Amino acid sequence: MVILTLGGTPCYGFAFRKEINMLTVQYVKNLKWADPDHKHIECIVKYAEFDEEHPSGICAEDGYAHIQEIWTKANAGEYGPIAEYSPPENFTQAAQIATSE
Repeated sequence: MVILTLGGTPCYGFAFRKEINMLTVQYVKNLKWADPDHKHIECIVKYAEFDEEHPSGICAEDGYAHIQEIWTKANAGEYGPIAEYSPPENFTQAAQIATSE
């Protein structure tokens, strides 16, 4: 996955060619908050333009219309519930070690 920045804010997703500015979302599944502040969502997206599903990161600041569509519908519950953020296991262990030293 490529991390994009928009105005200094990291946004997770695909780096598309400039002439592609809208993809057709067929479905979105496995939504999970990617951070504790609920500013990024991790999910699986199936676009009509591709044969395969794509792991995606979605944020409100992304400029692509299809990402804005996913963000809006996800927050409205149209794709089902968004699972709560949980830090990666190795991140939690590293944080515990750092605080115990």
